[in-house]
Amino acid sequence: MLTNNSIAIEAALNAACLLSAESTSLVSYQAKNHVLIIGSDDRVTHVVNRLHESMLLVVLITRKNDAVNFDSLDQKAALAYGELSGLTGHLGAYLAELEVAGKTVNLIQVYHSEQSTFDMVIDLSAEPVMNTSLLPFGYFTAKNDLELEEVIKTVPDMTGEFEKPKFFEYNADICAHGNSGLKACQRCIQACPAGAISSLKDKIEVDPFLCQGGGVCATVCPAGAIQYVYPRLQDTLKKLRYMLKAYHEAGGQQAVIVFYGEQETPLMDALGAQSFIPVQLEETASVGIEVWLTAFAYGAHEVVLLTHKNTASEVIAALDNQLIYAHEIITGMGLDANCLQRQSIDNDTSPQIQVHSNSFESVTPATYMALNDKRSALRLAVDHLYKFAPAPAEVVALTAGAPFGEILVDKEKCTLCMACVSVCPGSALEDGKDLPQLKFKESNCVQCGLCSSACPEIAITLSSRYNYSPNLQRQQRLLNEEAPFCCIGCGKPFATHKMISNITEKLSGHSMYQSEEAMNRLKMCEDCRVRDMFSNELEQSH
Repeated sequence: MLTNNSIAIEAALNAACLLSAESTSLVSYQAKNHVLIIGSDDRVTHVVNRLHESMLLVVLITRKNDAVNFDSLDQKAALAYGELSGLTGHLGAYLAELEVAGKTVNLIQVYHSEQSTFDMVIDLSAEPVMNTSLLPFGYFTAKNDLELEEVIKTVPDMTGEFEKPKFFEYNADICAHGNSGLKACQRCIQACPAGAISSLKDKIEVDPFLCQGGGVCATVCPAGAIQYVYPRLQDTLKKLRYMLKAYHEAGGQQAVIVFYGEQETPLMDALGAQSFIPVQLEETASVGIEVWLTAFAYGAHEVVLLTHKNTASEVIAALDNQLIYAHEIITGMGLDANCLQRQSIDNDTSPQIQVHSNSFESVTPATYMALNDKRSALRLAVDHLYKFAPAPAEVVALTAGAPFGEILVDKEKCTLCMACVSVCPGSALEDGKDLPQLKFKESNCVQCGLCSSACPEIAITLSSRYNYSPNLQRQQRLLNEEAPFCCIGCGKPFATHKMISNITEKLSGHSMYQSEEAMNRLKMCEDCRVRDMFSNELEQSH
């Protein structure tokens, strides 16, 4: 690894200092001193004795423990016995419920009728009630005595009003989570370590009070429906462009970008201060493929994603999946995938960043201004790298689940009913307006699978791939077409021959379609069908 780039690295860091990110809104917490303690051993007694003078305590004893005299706590805390039926919320608003005699009881209102929620929870159960990888603010657990002392010290300081940034924005219009009752993309829900994202009918809902700014939701979102806004994508890419430009102008060689989050900050010194360009984020997982590849387009030689050994497993899994897709796109251009890597660090190791590839030395750094749209930013980066690719392919196959690709339509099965068009969140599928045609634009397809789920004939399959040709990506392709079926009443085209054939075949045994008149109505447009029905009723009435 080169060690004579210290001046260039300093120039890059100075360039970053000159930039400011667009501000975001704030999320406010208000917490008083009502604390729920859950447990059944002598640690409960210890916590109550230490906190009772500053906190209003309710102790929920989950099981009898003869070794502990909980009765001695009567003067210091309200005591309850049982198991919670539900515990939800966040700092300043924890709702704890029990089932009593078949009724749901709000625990805090039994003892403090003016309160509806607890402000904090200290859970000393063997298996904590809340089990997300990132626990909500104000919810405390302790695996050992040292952690318990830290909890006791922290709880009194958590009263008051607190603010944090709102880390995300959500555009439901392009979300691929669901449509018309069909469920599709679950990536953000599965990746969020805080349990802040849930399904709400056809869309998702993000709880800003549970969100802790990990950003992996935005990284895995195929459409860019959920965006990280602290900082925004455009601000992050602008920062990279300025840093790499300053680095190269100061004579720097083989620029290595290391992305790291707040969790990794205390360990950064172990990597050596003069060997790479550090880019600090709220969380490493808050940047994805579009940022990694844009860094290469702006002149990075290597990109390293630094994670901590304690990073949530679902975050690591999500990052590694994104790395698989990125590596496939990189190697499809004849470049070395080793130039992009994830490296884990902890308190016991001193990792060294190694340069693995010379593939990007021939790339002239791009000068374009990055866009705030995820897929457009990626497209610009790949288009630039493709110009300098040593062995470019036209198309590369991607691992199933990648957010890029095409759909394949079985023309023998497809009736051009357009159910797929009606559910497509990105307008990748469109109809032929007045003609029975199915059209497809690959650049808009996020491989969510809604179209295949909606297809009544099971005529659609997904094919994950990356198409490097901008023209082929963006142009509309005709997937299927048929001559229109014309209404036997007025002659207006309104369906396809195959659709009418399928409908008449399926309804031929139905009791309502045994007459020739009823079957003929299936071959009429909506207006003629209504007129024919009324005409028939008038004749029968006379």
